[in-house]
Amino acid sequence: MQRLPRKLALTLLLTVIGPAAVADTPEVTEWPYPDDIPEASSAAPGIAGELPYDIVRFLMTRGPTNVSLSPDGRHLAYRSTETGKPQLYTLELGAGTPEQITFGRAVTSYSWAPAGDRLLYAADRNGNEREGYTLITPDGRQEQQLSRSSSAFL
Repeated sequence: MQRLPRKLALTLLLTVIGPAAVADTPEVTEWPYPDDIPEASSAAPGIAGELPYDIVRFLMTRGPTNVSLSPDGRHLAYRSTETGKPQLYTLELGAGTPEQITFGRAVTSYSWAPAGDRLLYAADRNGNEREGYTLITPDGRQEQQLSRSSSAFL
């Protein structure tokens, strides 16, 4: 929701309830602690082992997380943020390279179906924590949406 400019808000308030009601409204001032206001800067990690340690190196780390073996033992699945958003990848064991099987919405969690022929994954919209659920095959070629993203927290 966008805030009204101060002058417009005061004019509306004066029109609706009269000047006496807003006489005790405190004046808005500048923030008195300018050192507390963050400044944008580029992320440039220092040399490994250099002091002081910088959290940028940790935050820029990419790699697989939540790795799990399918119940039939034929595939590995994992989440990765290689693309900038957490997505689901699978690897057929003994067959080559991992394949990204989800695109778009950020995958928040997943689980193998008991037969190992599909995965159930949850995804939200831009981190709003309101998930929708989808079934997908390990090769990513067949997908079935079970529920859309909810307006409620589940």
